[in-house]
Amino acid sequence: MSGGHGRLGFRARRGDLAPAILRLLALKPMHGYEIITTLEAKTHGVWRPSAGAVYPTLQLLEEQDLVAGRNHGGKRVYALTKRGHAQAALTGTPAWDDERIARLRSAANRRVVLETIRLVREIALTGTDKDKAAAGRILNKANERLKKLARARSHAS
Repeated sequence: MSGGHGRLGFRARRGDLAPAILRLLALKPMHGYEIITTLEAKTHGVWRPSAGAVYPTLQLLEEQDLVAGRNHGGKRVYALTKRGHAQAALTGTPAWDDERIARLRSAANRRVVLETIRLVREIALTGTDKDKAAAGRILNKANERLKKLARARSHAS
């Protein structure tokens, strides 16, 4: 996949990264690390593509004459070419669209819940009594915090 994991476990679909890079570079020229951190910021931490995905994608976009890279201050800075500007204008909803981020967070949260269930089951089946007690304390604390959050939401409605 050409993406990267975010803090919530989201992994971009193949093909998401190039359009996102084009949309970012339409804002201003950037170097690779700046692209990574800007995508993370714009997606509220949901998506932080890896350098191993970003740099090959930049190279591909450069080969397609959509971006041009130049060395500046010891870093390679990428800017859109004329073809790149035209292509960026054709890209769909940006990766940082609020509605899209909400869907991604929801999917990532489901993965976190399923992973938590898997881990609790593993501890219940193979853990020591001490492990099971520690897991119980963690779950009780999480449960109390979730109850408070749910009560606050129901009062706000």
